[in-house]
Amino acid sequence: MKYDGSDSPDTLKKYTGASGIQSSVIPLFTSFLGIKLQSESTPYLHKMRWHMPREHRQLLLEMDTTDLREYTMAHSSNKDLIAAYNHCIEGLVKFRQQHINLVTSYVIIPLRSQSSSSEPGSTIFPGSDIIGFLKKPRDETIAHKIKE
Repeated sequence: MKYDGSDSPDTLKKYTGASGIQSSVIPLFTSFLGIKLQSESTPYLHKMRWHMPREHRQLLLEMDTTDLREYTMAHSSNKDLIAAYNHCIEGLVKFRQQHINLVTSYVIIPLRSQSSSSEPGSTIFPGSDIIGFLKKPRDETIAHKIKE
């Protein structure tokens, strides 16, 4: 945020607003399924946990120590288990894709029509590519499917 009437770098402030990232539901599924996000968004996603209720953060920390993917791979002879795990991965991928579609429809497209900026979303997310930010966890989730 830049305050009107000031060009001083001391007046530039960065605030985190309300976001779905502050919900514990998707991080819970991500942790439970053993999805280890490696993209540059990971530190930001972990920072957002501090905006969750304490009990939710604690649950996520507990879930971070479990790894259903590892368990499933250790029991790779159980084809039903692998199929069930992959079905869960596919569901999370569908959710992430739907989220991308919603952000595109309700944020990016309206911004394109209002902004002369060559980078849609840059007025709300300065210096960021919000769609790229959302696609990376989706793609990393896809990569966690277990070959049958």
